Amino acid sequence: MLSCKQAVELFSKAQDKSLNWRERMALWFHLRLCQICRRYTKQLHLLRRVSASFRPEDCLSDTALSADARRRIEERLRREQRRAE
Repeated sequence: MLSCKQAVELFSKAQDKSLNWRERMALWFHLRLCQICRRYTKQLHLLRRVSASFRPEDCLSDTALSADARRRIEERLRREQRRAE
């Protein structure tokens, strides 16, 4: 049986290319017995869906932050920069 570390390596490999029959069966069997790895795969799928829907322009637009939030961030950055000098 696969260790959790080996299972994670196969999960990562599966993101880039297809697993062979033996790898798929070993992973399937491991997932039947390991609740932690089942949770991990659900988290991976969620991250993949979220990252696929991410649009950088949503974060870069001027409307992404309120004027007050932008002002507070800028003030904090200036204070941190003065401390570092």
